[in-house]
Amino acid sequence: MKISIAKNNEDLTEDYLDNHNIIYISKYSTLIFFFKVIVAIAYAFGLGYSLFFVGDEYIKVGKIFLALLIISYIVIEYPYALIKALFLPMVFKKDNINLVINPFTMNINIKSKIKISKIRIIISSLVPCILLAVIPTIASYILEFNLYLYAIASAAAIISVRDIIYLLVIIKNYFKGDFIQLELNKFIFYK
Repeated sequence: MKISIAKNNEDLTEDYLDNHNIIYISKYSTLIFFFKVIVAIAYAFGLGYSLFFVGDEYIKVGKIFLALLIISYIVIEYPYALIKALFLPMVFKKDNINLVINPFTMNINIKSKIKISKIRIIISSLVPCILLAVIPTIASYILEFNLYLYAIASAAAIISVRDIIYLLVIIKNYFKGDFIQLELNKFIFYK
């Protein structure tokens, strides 16, 4: 596994395939942003209902949560991407899998030099979402409400929106091929 920093307009894939096998994922950025806002609002309302039981100090607790959410959003991206990469094949061999950090958006994209089966990509996208968003959210409601756990779950849920939308794109285009090569701005499908 290799970790690198994205350069401006970095796109190293040769266009030797026809455009029917390539899906440009950058065109989904508006949709991803919209659903990130929806998820953030849903978690904010959940926090609001939970703060009802705090008493008169809900504004103070709300400010603490906002600070924790911002810090969690920045920090949780790294373990999220690492967990996601660990479920891809040949992750520790040479530089088959590359974690590319975008310093402007603080996103980490995964780029591969190998063809990966759709099932592996689906599993690698769902596992960090379940581990870092779903389980902590359920645990924070089943156990006593924990502000720190809820902030981590909120940040992970907001981050996982991108992967869920990409999964829907992959499932929608299942007929294009059984293997995918991950690039920064596109998915390349292979039969």
